[in-house]
Amino acid sequence: MNFKSNDLKEFRKTKGPLIDVRSPDEYYKGHMPNSINIPIFNNEERSIIGKKYKNFGREIAVREGFKIIENKIEKLIQEFILFKDEFLISTREIFKWREY
Repeated sequence: MNFKSNDLKEFRKTKGPLIDVRSPDEYYKGHMPNSINIPIFNNEERSIIGKKYKNFGREIAVREGFKIIENKIEKLIQEFILFKDEFLISTREIFKWREY
């Protein structure tokens, strides 16, 4: 997701907690205030996908990502539901922010 300056200013005004779906290492390096980390990929999985992207291109990396996700999609959905229930808020901002 590429943010323009105005988009980022508006996004930062978001109230309540945010879900950051980046890997734990990416989250640790920097995250938005009020965010929690529910990573789609762990650090090792992210590394594997990154290597596939570098060596074989986007399509192969995306396929690898789908293979990883299919084994844990139910767990991720449950984590999102628990988060929603814990905060009793009906809307969530889910973001994956990468600087290019």
